[in-house]
Amino acid sequence: MNIKRFKKAVKKIILKCVRIFPLLMLRRIAGQPLVIVNYHSIEAWDPDSRIRKNTYRSEKLFIEDLKFFKNSFNVIGMAEFLYFHRMNNALPKNTLLITIDDGLKVVYDRMYPLLKKEGLTAAVFINPAFIDNKDLHYIRKRNIILDYLDKNLIDFNSDVLDIISDFGLNRFESYQSIQNINYNKRELLNHLANAWQIDYVAYLNKQSPYLSSDEIMEMIQSGFTFGAHSMDHAPFNQITDKEQIRQIRESMKQVVENWHLDYRIFAFPSNDKNIRLSVMEKGVEFYEASFGVQGLRLDQAPNHFHRVEIESSSAIASTAIKYEYCKLIMYKLLAKLTLTRK
Repeated sequence: MNIKRFKKAVKKIILKCVRIFPLLMLRRIAGQPLVIVNYHSIEAWDPDSRIRKNTYRSEKLFIEDLKFFKNSFNVIGMAEFLYFHRMNNALPKNTLLITIDDGLKVVYDRMYPLLKKEGLTAAVFINPAFIDNKDLHYIRKRNIILDYLDKNLIDFNSDVLDIISDFGLNRFESYQSIQNINYNKRELLNHLANAWQIDYVAYLNKQSPYLSSDEIMEMIQSGFTFGAHSMDHAPFNQITDKEQIRQIRESMKQVVENWHLDYRIFAFPSNDKNIRLSVMEKGVEFYEASFGVQGLRLDQAPNHFHRVEIESSSAIASTAIKYEYCKLIMYKLLAKLTLTRK
């Protein structure tokens, strides 16, 4: 059993065990006044068959989550959170904030109406490069090509193999080479699409996986808040510190200016655990609050807050939150409550 599977198995066991503990008891011991939960999508709603395999909430479970939050927490919006943050005031006890990453169309089609029905709002973090379906994330481009190959709609002719070789990948293991294309070699996906006459623009026009500017404006007018999530969801562990700062600066600039926002919030794409402290200290020049995904831990970086990836298991919200409280208690016992950075 590899380490990833082992960790998943251990988490599954702990999730079963934490159910027996009362939420109020764990909350009191943990002593954390703020819980921020993060979402991305709704199960079976994504047009990409590979991305649909990710663990997302079903619509039914998402509704149950919202009802649980309303009954068990003091749910506030990002505007209220920023007010407390700016004034340096303590948050009310048992505060909960809802965020959504990636700015997918499903946010407007399904999550937005469900949140409104429960009288709740969320902070949505978007990638300006994809809004209005102007472009497609490199992983989605890669998945389209892999789907074509799986369906035998295209094959590896000599021109395609030459393109793969030109980008320093193994032409003799061509399928695996495409599977392994990372962010820094993403331009290869455009060359391959041209060679195979795969039309990404037609896909974007048909599927429209991302939010439009009009949808974002409607949600803002309904009390939802928006922030940046980097320009094109670059994995920050694959780019330089300089490029990380550029992505923060440019994405914040576009989001604030395009929608005339009087606040500046940023959520780091993917996992923020290994972002350098110097990058985050520079980042506060462009945002007033940033967000990561290390559960309920505190952070050495200024104005940085962590979120619970509520979708990371199929457990009901009460169990998922109990699990996070237990993790926090463990971090406290180990004197690792605050995440330190290099």
